[in-house]
Amino acid sequence: MVIHKETMRSANEKSVLQRIFTEGPISKSQVARDVSLNKVTVSQIINKFISSRLVVEAGSGDSTQQGGRKPELVQINSKYGYVVCIDLGYQELSVLSMSINGQKLDSRHTIFGNDDINIAIEKIYEILVEFQEMHKERLLGLLVSIHGIVHKNQVIYSPFWNMKQIDLADTLSKKFDIPVILENEANLTATFERDYSVNEIQNAVSISMHKGIGAGIIIDGELYRGRKGEAGEIGQTVVLKVKISHLRKATKLKTFVLPK
Repeated sequence: MVIHKETMRSANEKSVLQRIFTEGPISKSQVARDVSLNKVTVSQIINKFISSRLVVEAGSGDSTQQGGRKPELVQINSKYGYVVCIDLGYQELSVLSMSINGQKLDSRHTIFGNDDINIAIEKIYEILVEFQEMHKERLLGLLVSIHGIVHKNQVIYSPFWNMKQIDLADTLSKKFDIPVILENEANLTATFERDYSVNEIQNAVSISMHKGIGAGIIIDGELYRGRKGEAGEIGQTVVLKVKISHLRKATKLKTFVLPK
């Protein structure tokens, strides 16, 4: 029962925080309606966030048409800290720092002449140290976009980088003492569309086309990764073209699409 309560509390806090992040400034009562929780629970969660300075008060909102007391609004505290997003593309590195409320702070772009991940890691170290010297707020976490297969925060396969069995997340996490999340880049585009589109998206496929082709899949509002993160890896599909004369008795298809 204790584990169940802790799990529920954590899930509720995440729902409330996400709503404040995407819709803030927003009133506590509106958050309660949006996440289907009672006002007392939401108020307790938000007060906890305010105490930790993760959330700040943002003045009063407009009264309803019936009048009455103006609602008190809350929003994410942009000064709480910043995060860094990294895209490991084809022998290139794009790095973006932004405040926790999503405001861009700075960016860097580097092109390499090889696929040695160690060189890219050294460049990441250099940029992150530079950001730490520039930004007064603390670095809260790091997200790395991988063009390849990611499973359980590990890079299973990358066509652009020779990973040399390096645990990228663990290496970066220990260096800067921060949480590091790895995710397939097409999956990230899909989750972005789900969370920030004007229309609520519950089922969609986001196609990403560049040096390769990937697809982020959303089913019933959840990201579908498939077996060991392989779902949506269109670029890893094997296509065999066979002459129709050889298959006339067996099939009318001219092309077979087989999973790797």
